[in-house]
Amino acid sequence: RTATNPILDVSFFKRSAFAGCNIVAFCTYFGTFSIFFFVALYLQDVGTSSGYGTALDFAPMAAAMVIASLLTGRWVARSGPRLPMTVGCALAGIGIILTEVVLTPSSGLSTIGWTLPIAGVGFGIAMVPVTSTALSSLPAEHSGMAASATTTSRELGAVAGVAILGSMVNGQLITSLVRQLNLIGIPKHFQDTVIAAVTTGTFNSQAKQFKGTPAITKIVREVTQAAYVAFGHGLDAALSAAGAMMLVCAIV
Repeated sequence: RTATNPILDVSFFKRSAFAGCNIVAFCTYFGTFSIFFFVALYLQDVGTSSGYGTALDFAPMAAAMVIASLLTGRWVARSGPRLPMTVGCALAGIGIILTEVVLTPSSGLSTIGWTLPIAGVGFGIAMVPVTSTALSSLPAEHSGMAASATTTSRELGAVAGVAILGSMVNGQLITSLVRQLNLIGIPKHFQDTVIAAVTTGTFNSQAKQFKGTPAITKIVREVTQAAYVAFGHGLDAALSAAGAMMLVCAIV
């Protein structure tokens, strides 16, 4: 491989430091995007939070990430990358799981205002040593490969976080929604229509045409509540998976 043909040599992944920092890069972005994307979606769709309110809820986490990143450089210089990466991944996993435990539709700064910063500190600490570790683990002539590999790992983690966890949320949403619809007595031949309307985001607009009809309004309200409960179950599963991944990453 030459400078004019900078193709990543996969044999570099046999080096534990190089493989480990790329795993950390993947997992941190996987976890970061899971909590940013799905918690914000939950607070605005199921809860009553506005876009501005959600931004305020996430401000402590963003600030924690920045401050932790600024302070971690000296820590890495003193002790090396292993301990900061381990502590960062562990804190991120704990923060995600705690957020999943306390999260409700009415959550705000008083509830998630202390759990999200824990995750933010963890992400901030874990991200700092990744590139430097990759660069130091390979010969200098392969520094471009090392840097691009970690960048790719981050991007793959972000994409996989939204795609994989999105599939989990959608799967749990449908399974739980069917169960909820059975409980409130919606006939099976109407359930597919309801599920399609909920998963495509057209349920509320379709329900407006029945506004003013007491019996149907009651059913719409029950279906809406069932959809919110189902979404909550899916979110729980997604955040639990992301938190568990970060804890496993700490072991790696």
